[in-house]
Amino acid sequence: MDKFINEVYYRSPPGQPRGPTQDIHGYELVDLDLKRNVQPLKAAETTTKDEWTPQVKYTGKDKRTFKKPEWPVVVLIVLLSLMLALLVIMLCLIIAVIAVIPAKDDSPGPDLSCNCTELIDSLIYQESFPNFTKWANDVSHKVNTDVRESLPNFTQWSNDVVHNIRETFPNFTHWAHDVVHKVNTNVTKTFPQWADNVVHNVRESFPNFTQQTNDVVHRVNTNVTLSIPKFTEIDSQILQTARTSAQDLASITSTLVTVTSTLTTVTDTLASLQDTSTSTAGVVDDILATTRETLTLLANLFPISCKQIFTQFPSSPSDYYTLASNNGSTYSAYCNMEELCGSGEGWTRLAYLDMSDSTVNCPSGFRLYHSGGVRACGRPATNGGSCASVQFPSNGIRYSQICGRVTGYKYNSPDAVINSNINGAYVDGVSITRGSLRNHVWTLIASRQNNLCPCSIYNSHSVPYFVGSHYFCESSNSGNSNQIEISNPFWDGQGCNYYVSPCCNVPGIPWFHRDYGNTTSTDYIELRVCGDEGTSNEDVPVGYYEIYV
Repeated sequence: MDKFINEVYYRSPPGQPRGPTQDIHGYELVDLDLKRNVQPLKAAETTTKDEWTPQVKYTGKDKRTFKKPEWPVVVLIVLLSLMLALLVIMLCLIIAVIAVIPAKDDSPGPDLSCNCTELIDSLIYQESFPNFTKWANDVSHKVNTDVRESLPNFTQWSNDVVHNIRETFPNFTHWAHDVVHKVNTNVTKTFPQWADNVVHNVRESFPNFTQQTNDVVHRVNTNVTLSIPKFTEIDSQILQTARTSAQDLASITSTLVTVTSTLTTVTDTLASLQDTSTSTAGVVDDILATTRETLTLLANLFPISCKQIFTQFPSSPSDYYTLASNNGSTYSAYCNMEELCGSGEGWTRLAYLDMSDSTVNCPSGFRLYHSGGVRACGRPATNGGSCASVQFPSNGIRYSQICGRVTGYKYNSPDAVINSNINGAYVDGVSITRGSLRNHVWTLIASRQNNLCPCSIYNSHSVPYFVGSHYFCESSNSGNSNQIEISNPFWDGQGCNYYVSPCCNVPGIPWFHRDYGNTTSTDYIELRVCGDEGTSNEDVPVGYYEIYV
């Protein structure tokens, strides 16, 4: 070993001194142990020609200065270090990829023979970019949370607003009840005391109308108020209440009518006592005036027309009602609450005759006809033209429309119309007018021949100018007879043959209708049965009519 060291470290090229740090090529080598004493070769040893014997001993205590290695060695060392670092990095990456990719239960283990380039690219991609989906979800969650926490509870806020509004406004129901109570109290208290004293003896025999009326109103209000929330039971309860209230009101109405009649009798009696003596005349006059005022007050409790009843109570049925007349009295009238003549509801009937009722008699001034069980009313026996008339007062009702119908029968040979004035017997049939001036309303014409009707195909007659188009006309070819013809009544729109077919196809028949628009009247209605010849030759008796305003 010593020999090797001497040869390596102490050999020098020929002609140069050998040094302990030079090799045979002249390069310096690092002394790995400078402190170690190197023993010189023994003098007795021999060498070859190439061997040399050191002349100076190296003790290891000499300090020597070494030169830095040349650049090829440095480059080699750096490259080897880089390769080693790359290998270590690749190994770490492979281990990391294997640890990151989970193995499925039904899949084999990781494929270690995968393409390292793809693994590295995958790793770089996963490590280089964050999970944007998770990041976006986190941001959205935080924004929603902040917004929800920053907004108020709108449901609670709206409830508070509604509550405050309700608390702010007063209780209108309670206020309305107080107003009604005060009004009723004041009205009751202000009823004339002198009227009670005057009719005290009369009223003793009758019930307390004020209390009875208040009880009815109270029962209606109570039933209606309690039944409003119970919508499933409201129909039957309201119907029952309405029936009961209607019966009560009918009873009250009947009683009031009786009172009115009694007061009228008192008035008549007092009027007959006015001339008994001078001392009692003044007292009788005062009592008479008071009684008349009481009658006026009672009349004001009733409606004046069926239209008024329908307007206030649209569900009122067609029936008889008590109405107040313009002279302070009351009367019973039939109200038709259905639509008539295509023009609204609430019609008041002024005229009515139904001779099929055996208890009904003809109006005054009319003659009774009777044939085959049919009864009718015509002109009294005359030798020339004439009219039988009946008037129907309006009782103060202001009307603008008239609606009605008439049924007549042929007797002998009526021959339609003649050109005469409205006050004469211008028609064989019925004339309907209104007022003392006899303003024309409608004319119903009868004819024994088809060509005599103005509306027939071969007409030979024309109507007077004041009739215009406001007429009906029907004919019969059954010949002359001394009894009424009941097989084909007039003005019912039926039984018309070809020649008079246009007469049965007019609008509205059998109902006639006049509408005067905004013009109103309180005139009475007049119905006349007329003929321009004697009754033995012709007549047109009527068996039914009804007229409404």
